[in-house]
Amino acid sequence: MKESLKSNIKINFKSLKDISVIFEIIVIFVVSFSIGYILNNQDPLFIKTSNFNYFYIPILVLSLFYGMGAGLLLLFLLTISGFIYLKEFPEFFFLNGLMLSLISGEFYFYWRKKIESIESKATYLEEKLREIGIAAHTIRISHDILEKSYISKPYTIRAVLHKIQKEENIENFFKFISNQFFVESFVYVEYDSEKEEIKNVYPFNSDKKKIDLEHPLIQKMLFLQEIVYIKDMIDIKNIDYIATIPIFDINEKLKAFFLIEHIPFIHYNIENLLSIQLVSQYFLFNIAKQKEIEAISKENILPEYIPSDFKYEIFKLRKLKKISDVDSSIVIIEVKSSYSSIIDNFLGQSLRALDFYTKIENKENNIFIIVLPLIAKEGGIGFINRLYEQFDFLDHKYKYFVFNIKDLNKVNEILNNLVKG
Repeated sequence: MKESLKSNIKINFKSLKDISVIFEIIVIFVVSFSIGYILNNQDPLFIKTSNFNYFYIPILVLSLFYGMGAGLLLLFLLTISGFIYLKEFPEFFFLNGLMLSLISGEFYFYWRKKIESIESKATYLEEKLREIGIAAHTIRISHDILEKSYISKPYTIRAVLHKIQKEENIENFFKFISNQFFVESFVYVEYDSEKEEIKNVYPFNSDKKKIDLEHPLIQKMLFLQEIVYIKDMIDIKNIDYIATIPIFDINEKLKAFFLIEHIPFIHYNIENLLSIQLVSQYFLFNIAKQKEIEAISKENILPEYIPSDFKYEIFKLRKLKKISDVDSSIVIIEVKSSYSSIIDNFLGQSLRALDFYTKIENKENNIFIIVLPLIAKEGGIGFINRLYEQFDFLDHKYKYFVFNIKDLNKVNEILNNLVKG
């Protein structure tokens, strides 16, 4: 209860940190008090001369829009002005206004919490969709390359990028982009989208070390947030760059951009430029993901035998729970090894696109860990019930557990006990 009250007060007063909100409250106070004075200079707040006090309306509106803190601030200003003007404390007006601020502020708190929860779910889904989309496009590009050059140099883009990622050498990445997409020279620019300034410049076969953000091609790319290129290549003698390619992170913030200087005419097309963008974003996503995985592994909350990618997704959901109180659940099932393939097939066919699972082979029994994003613990229990109804061979001698995503310590304890037997 105490913790809930603290979070309520924190959220309700948070909006007051914005100077524009405080300015708006002061303006509303001055305007409303002035109107009251013009209408009734003896009692501007209508404390003694009206059955219904119209000053409760701005208090209600501010509390609903900005939280309890905004309503209380306006109430404080009105009460002080009433005390100074009437030479007595307006108790009835203050208590009614306080009750109205508390009720409407509480409504704002729960409404805001609900909106944040929905927004967090939408953000998570957008990130997953973006990850899957870029991975799918990368696979398609990789497949096209395999078809073109399978006999002479069989490789996949994903495999090469993972190798470059492990080497942590950005020059190798630039060579890969140059060789794979036939870009003879370019400049790679790391960009801070919040400060709107350049962080680092990496020229490749280029002598450009200083970049002017006022360049028309760059300005257009920053404004449109998309690939910009010169479609007419008849006269390009006096042009520094023929294309600029923005590279975004998982949150769609601009992290870097390519400035293409020279590329053969046959490869100068939007498909090739899009391929450069997609492959580069895939590369950056994986670097960021690897850093998070390394940080996660240091916490030692989940056992080492769980795949790192699986841990990464679990910790993302735990973070979502901490920030926005959005529930997810983890289901653990112990099944006899001979029935493992049946459960595998069932999970492959019945799980949603968002759900994911892994299997731990352990002596006579296999352990399935199933993660249900955006599904509360009750939903996980419902999933177990459907699973047991589906298969007769599952009975109470096989252990199963359902946890909330925040209970990773309990998950770790149960898994270790099951593995040890």
